Amino acid sequence: ETHCLVAGERERSLASVAGFNAQPLSAETAALAGAGARFLVKMAPGKVSRKADFIPPLTTAVEEGWSPRTLKPHASELNLAAMADNTEVEATYSKLDGHTDFVRTAKRKHGALVGA
Repeated sequence: ETHCLVAGERERSLASVAGFNAQPLSAETAALAGAGARFLVKMAPGKVSRKADFIPPLTTAVEEGWSPRTLKPHASELNLAAMADNTEVEATYSKLDGHTDFVRTAKRKHGALVGA
C-alpha cells in the first residue's frame, strides 16, 4: 500500500480533492500508525511515482479552483510565522565526522532576546 503523509487540514483537503483519499486506511496500517494515522491518506493501488502519480492530480485540483483560503490555518501554521520572527537556525559543522547539527535558538537583538 502507498500512503501520502499530510501535515494539516489544508493538505488533507487538497489530497482528497486530488483523489488520494479514495479508500480508508486498512486496520493494519491504522494500528501501526496509531495516533499518526490522522496524517495519512491511502493512495490508489500502484501509485508510487511523484512525477507521474502525485503531481498531475494536485496540479489539476489547484487549476480547477481548489484553494487553501477556504480553510482555517492549523495552529502550527500560525506558530511557524511567530517562530520565524523570533528564532534563528544555527549550524555547527563537525570536521571530525562531516556531520552538521542544526539548532533553532531565540534571536538576539543587541544582546537581548527578541520577544522577551
